[in-house]
Amino acid sequence: VASAFDRNLGGRDFDRAVLEHFAEEWKTKSDVDLHPTDSDPQVQRLLSEIEWARQQLSNGSACTKPLSIKVQQFLDGRYFASTLDARKFATIVEPLIKRALE
Repeated sequence: VASAFDRNLGGRDFDRAVLEHFAEEWKTKSDVDLHPTDSDPQVQRLLSEIEWARQQLSNGSACTKPLSIKVQQFLDGRYFASTLDARKFATIVEPLIKRALE
């Protein structure tokens, strides 16, 4: 989904914003800093889960409950688990939307 105001703004930007949110969540839960780079296989698995969730949420009314985001063997053999619902997603990407509308 490209913005009329920022032609470069799209799904990948939203995925990265959610990834950064989950990196902060991971740090809070595990006390381990996550510095996501696209070359990390764990990050790629998490981005795949995020992209899937974003697409499900984009279907609107078809998605009425929080979606589970899970990656086994995420870092140091630990399991990553969180949820993403429409409200949480909107809050995370709100700065991107506001920037695009400026």
